[in-house]
Amino acid sequence: MTFLLLTTACHNQTAADPPERHSSDDTYYEYIVPNDDTLDEGQDEEAEDVNQNPVDEPLFVPEIDPSDFLCNRFGYSEPLPRPSLRIPDTIPTNVEERNQLVYDLIRDRLPQALEILDGALQNTAENCVTRFSANMNTREDLARQMPTLVHECGHFWWFENYSSSDAAFAVAPGIRNTCSGGGPSTQFGRSFARGLIRNDAEEPKWPPCAGAQVDQCDIYADTYLGGDPADAASVSSGGQGFDSLFEEVLEYVNGLSAGIAFEEYFGDRRISIRDGVSTTLWYLARYLNYAKVNEPSVYELLSEDPCWRESILIVWARGMYFLNQANNLDKLSIVSEDVERLLNQEHIQEVFYELQRVHGCR
Repeated sequence: MTFLLLTTACHNQTAADPPERHSSDDTYYEYIVPNDDTLDEGQDEEAEDVNQNPVDEPLFVPEIDPSDFLCNRFGYSEPLPRPSLRIPDTIPTNVEERNQLVYDLIRDRLPQALEILDGALQNTAENCVTRFSANMNTREDLARQMPTLVHECGHFWWFENYSSSDAAFAVAPGIRNTCSGGGPSTQFGRSFARGLIRNDAEEPKWPPCAGAQVDQCDIYADTYLGGDPADAASVSSGGQGFDSLFEEVLEYVNGLSAGIAFEEYFGDRRISIRDGVSTTLWYLARYLNYAKVNEPSVYELLSEDPCWRESILIVWARGMYFLNQANNLDKLSIVSEDVERLLNQEHIQEVFYELQRVHGCR
């Protein structure tokens, strides 16, 4: 089993950037499947028969009403990615042409991501599509890179909508919430360092890899919970607050929706896209539980403030929805059964049910 680490680096930090940003991000991991199960000729020919000009059709973006699911996460639904526009055999080498292809593919296959993509492209420091499409040399490269591109462009969107007093989150298509106080108390917010959750009872159940085979341990802990929790300005992210942890969950959910949209072209690779959603949702529940026990003022903020409470419930419902939709897509995971078992523990899911009760759900 050959594992490949997919690393992506954020653009250079400036004084106006969110303090929670870190300079690098190990977004996804992948390994090569022993048997090549890429598209066979019949599948490829069938793909060519689909509408080649879907971008001329009216763009549909769903209207989502939180009242439908805040008290019942199973009530959440969103149009699934629609795999109609075929990825061409040859990927343009010209940057502008390649960027347009990426944009058209997202517009057709994942239209609900366009709000994020368009917002991210307002970032004048760097074009996120150019950055994260640079290694798209083949059709398979493009497909496998799309979840990272959508995930990372989501960060760019957030950076454009972040301030030291509050932060905006595109929590679901058409739903933008702006919440306050989520940064670390060591800087400008009211939350605690997310790395502190490594002291809880969940950590030994799925410990950080620390050099171990990545299908036997938590491949994300060192990236998102590592470093000194007392150092919020550290390159490692354990010192960062709740807002950046929440935003990371959100981008993994966005990346999973992109994975569903492009999985058919992944070829002989499996990528830890479902794993990223399950792991970060697990972190989210652990943070809330740690706050309730050890930092009651932080738990009060996150549970009693309608903005945070509703945002958490939305991303939980949306994450669980896409995990369910991707349940049989094996190329979107490496260790999904192990980490999803942790996420689905009764006491972990109870953390979110408790928020529903605070929300007034019966």
